[in-house]
Amino acid sequence: MYASVEKISSSVFYYGFTPFILAGLIAFLLSFILVRSGKKKYKNLPPRGPMEWPVLGGLPSLSGKDMPHVIIADMAKKYGPIFGMKMGSFYAVILSDYSLVRQAFAKSNDEFSDRPKITMIENIVQGKGLIVSYFGQMQTEHRRFSLSALRSLGMGKFKMEETIVDEARQLAMIFTSRQSKPFVPFHDIVVSVSNIICWLSLGKRFDYNDENFKAILASLFESFEIAEIAGLFNFLPFLRFLPGSGFKRMIALQQNHDRFLKPLVWKIHEEQEKSRRSPTCYVEMYTEQMIEAERETPVNTRLLKKYVSRSR
Repeated sequence: MYASVEKISSSVFYYGFTPFILAGLIAFLLSFILVRSGKKKYKNLPPRGPMEWPVLGGLPSLSGKDMPHVIIADMAKKYGPIFGMKMGSFYAVILSDYSLVRQAFAKSNDEFSDRPKITMIENIVQGKGLIVSYFGQMQTEHRRFSLSALRSLGMGKFKMEETIVDEARQLAMIFTSRQSKPFVPFHDIVVSVSNIICWLSLGKRFDYNDENFKAILASLFESFEIAEIAGLFNFLPFLRFLPGSGFKRMIALQQNHDRFLKPLVWKIHEEQEKSRRSPTCYVEMYTEQMIEAERETPVNTRLLKKYVSRSR
């Protein structure tokens, strides 16, 4: 009798009280998020824009038939050329006036040169690269070097025009090989444009029928398609944990790109270190810059080499 009563009481606990416990935990978490989101206080902020919702902020105001930038432009007519709004977990200041934008980005030194630590930058590219890297000495040096290297490689000069004409000639030959049969030129045009970029960065081009290169381009376009939806993760980071969010797929595609590109980059890097020939692409010029920097600051360069070797 005692055993049966104990069994009944335990079943009541598991099936009766568990939903209340879960409901309590969810209520606690939501309360914590609301309190935490309203805890930050900013000073000297511009006027607030549209109505904001808990957790979501002003994101619901950006939904509609028009694109978000069109909706924001309409908001500026109502709230003025500068206003603020919460976008999920971030507070954003909207500038919708040419003079304000110019003052912020051209006349304020480096005050607006940094990038926000959002989900896509933190998890996909880890804050590295030329466009989405965080502001600092490394970013400044990389941008300065990249502009100099691209000019040396012919960007904006007649030398670059020759490279484009040569690739256009290859594209024309591919079109001719179709023998006037109907075909979709999308893939061929994408490969043609990509080959110009690869020639600048890697010093080589790929065949139009290269299966590995075709697969990488396909995965790149898949990344763009996912990014259209996954951009919401930047404002509501917790959404990336939901099933079917596409976030894990984005990570897998990025790893796929790395497996294709990093061996190529490392091979060019090692060959340039041995040959010390006149650089003909971005990677070779970067290698020469590393060699020159090693003579001045060998410790920093050894750390850089350690990082490069890790990514093989």
